[in-house]
Amino acid sequence: MKPQNLDIEKAKLAAGLPPEEELIQITSHIKAGERVLDLRGGMGLLAEHLSARGAMVVLHEEERLVFSYRRNILTNGTSTTQWNVPIGSIVINKPVFEHVIIRTFDDMELAKKAAGKSIINLYSMEVTYVEHNSEKSEADTKVE
Repeated sequence: MKPQNLDIEKAKLAAGLPPEEELIQITSHIKAGERVLDLRGGMGLLAEHLSARGAMVVLHEEERLVFSYRRNILTNGTSTTQWNVPIGSIVINKPVFEHVIIRTFDDMELAKKAAGKSIINLYSMEVTYVEHNSEKSEADTKVE
């Protein structure tokens, strides 16, 4: 899927509009209470949608200006946790999220370590279901 223009994402977020239908469909398997890592999630339109459905979402975006825009748009706050760090500073050794959303193949290795159930690739519009033998642990996540 082609990345959306930042101005379009800002307008949709401000208007309370849902993400595109194909994004809603590809994430429909995510259940309330499940943990989701949305890598390079931009303005967080999809993250807000999943959060409103009850998922516990961590929105990652490297661009600091994006979170400034979010604060101005979402004046009543947000239920997503926000990580505004370079992706290389995220260290995850075990699956601590049920689902990881990626937008570039460059993030696949991190997603494989972090995801306990599925990796949702928005570039190829594919869902890969994963299986791990290890238990999830919050202690195995570090953002430097």
